[in-house]
Amino acid sequence: MSARDELTTLILGKTAPRAADAILAAGYTKPRQIENVEELDALPVRSVILDNYSDTCRKNRYGRWESLDEPDQTWDGLGMTGSLPAVLLHEPEADA
Repeated sequence: MSARDELTTLILGKTAPRAADAILAAGYTKPRQIENVEELDALPVRSVILDNYSDTCRKNRYGRWESLDEPDQTWDGLGMTGSLPAVLLHEPEADA
């Protein structure tokens, strides 16, 4: 199912197709899922994810994931295995 079709089914009313087109034209994209440690490790420094425990984590300059919800908590990619899948909230290069 395309992003447009998904939005159309979420929005009720006769303007749904036009509303979905407008949302997509404004830049909506479906959030990227991070499914495995390899994808997690490939993300650049300062990337932010929402893990499957609803914790927000950011990749630091040492390549470790630090919790933004619990200060002083960090993990390497393998330590994050139980937290996957995760949703990518921010990827620095994507903002350039």
